[in-house]
Amino acid sequence: MLKKFFFGKSIYIVIIEFLLLALLSIKYHLFDELSVDDGKPLYNFLLILIGCTGGVICLQRMQQWGGYKSKLGKVLFFYAIGLFAWAAGTMVWVYYYIVLGDALPYPSLADLAYVLINPSIMIGLGLFGYYTAIKYSGDQIKEKIYLFLIPVSMSLVTYYFI
Repeated sequence: MLKKFFFGKSIYIVIIEFLLLALLSIKYHLFDELSVDDGKPLYNFLLILIGCTGGVICLQRMQQWGGYKSKLGKVLFFYAIGLFAWAAGTMVWVYYYIVLGDALPYPSLADLAYVLINPSIMIGLGLFGYYTAIKYSGDQIKEKIYLFLIPVSMSLVTYYFI
């Protein structure tokens, strides 16, 4: 069951999307093609696709693990909210850029979606760390510190990249 959870067929779609996005990022950075005036439609499409695909996978896995009533289901639910918010914010951003011709739509309606990303991902990481700490709580202070620092550090890395 664990192998199916982590290595189901749907995870390969996300890996391929991420690799394509990474290749485009490398291409843009190496050849100095990044500018505000160029919307990079394929790049933004991949960002939207990764968010939507990841959100759908989280919801599917949530159902497989018992829905919102299970502990892991709650974690995956908050991850899905964060991923869908990311995709929605990027869609609105692309709409502003392509349809309205605004290269820097700030502040805009996209920010309403982007605001949901950090809290939902941090809640998911916090719940994950909390449930993990309950199951594997040790008597040693060192183990408890590590179990506390893992979700906090993951939250900080997520915040930095998003």
